[in-house]
Amino acid sequence: MMNDPIRIIPRIRSLTLENVGCWPLLHMEFHHGINVITGAPGAIGKTTILKAILKGVWPSHDDGRLTPRGGTDEGRIGIEFAPRRTVLRRKRDRKRPPGTASRGSYGQRMLRLLRERIGNAGEGDALLFDEEILKALDPSGVAKAVGMLKASPAQIICVVPRRVDLGDLPE
Repeated sequence: MMNDPIRIIPRIRSLTLENVGCWPLLHMEFHHGINVITGAPGAIGKTTILKAILKGVWPSHDDGRLTPRGGTDEGRIGIEFAPRRTVLRRKRDRKRPPGTASRGSYGQRMLRLLRERIGNAGEGDALLFDEEILKALDPSGVAKAVGMLKASPAQIICVVPRRVDLGDLPE
């Protein structure tokens, strides 16, 4: 989905898409906790939602694949941001010993990245990521990730692969 698989963005209340990707009209409300986007694999628009959020946050962000529905009409992305509160963000800039950044499996690296981003995100932020993060994890890694996500002060907006047990996530 993105060069950086886990993005920290401002917390959002809602997203409206008109004629974007496969969506003629879509309106979504987001809650402070974990917001899960799931569905059958394939072109049903889950990743389009995340890309539209990124484009709404950073208008210059466009990988050229976020096109209006039908290719001719002008698409519209509307985002309502949550009010920002002045919250001190706990930023953890840990220096890794040289050569350790790429140690471990891809799943282990994704789990470390998730832990780092959760540590850098505050209450007024949202973590945005596609299913590639959770797909990379084995069942114990998924359990660890779900525990970290539940404890995060940030809003979570993610695509969850079908193989992840949604019962592990809060209501």
